[in-house]
This record gives sequence, C-alpha cells and structure tokens, in this order.
Amino acid sequence: MKYKNIGIIDIKQHAPGIGGVETVGYLLKEELIKKGYSVWTIFFTQKTKKSNTDIQFPDKDTFDSIVNQNFLIKTITNLNIEILIIQGGYKEELLKLCVETKNKTPIKLILPIHFHPLM
Repeated sequence: MKYKNIGIIDIKQHAPGIGGVETVGYLLKEELIKKGYSVWTIFFTQKTKKSNTDIQFPDKDTFDSIVNQNFLIKTITNLNIEILIIQGGYKEELLKLCVETKNKTPIKLILPIHFHPLM
C-alpha cells in the first residue's frame, strides 16, 4: 500500500534558514511533493507567510489541549492524512498530542530523531 497524504507536525512553521529542524522539515516536504505526495505542515508558531499547505493550531499556548487534539483529528480526517511525521519530537506535549491522536485515528506515526536519542 502506498501512502499519498502526509502531515508533518512541528512546533514552528517550516522554512529554510529558520533553524535546523525547520529547514529539514521544509526540505522533506518539498522532496515528498516532488515524488507525488500531498503534504501539509501543521504547526503552532508561524515564522513566514503561510502557504495553502500550512495549517496552524488554534491553541498556541497548550500543545496537547483538547482543542488542539480535536483540531488535529478533524484535520487528519478532512485531508485524509495517512502518515504523521513528528519533526518536533523533543517536546513532550507534542508527542503526547500525537500519540493521543493516533489512538483515535488510523494514522501511522513517524518520529525522526534530530537530536541525541538520550536527550
């Protein structure tokens, strides 16, 4: 089975030159799109002008709030997102939000390690 709809979730909006993880997220999204995938970036903090595939969470203060969980579930359902890549995996509240969402949706989670694994 080939997955076609991917979400990349992070604390900050992805853009080149903002930071290491944000730049990697931007490049990952661009390459996946070139390969025919539909990719959305889902984030809390906006850093540049939003594109039509950038989605910002409504509650920017509490990552794992019920408002954000319901928003993420609705976004995944409406866009038929099949895979969620967690770029901001160093943030415990973001991981909690993604795991709780995983338990309520059929998505697959991918957690790339961008830092020391014992951090």
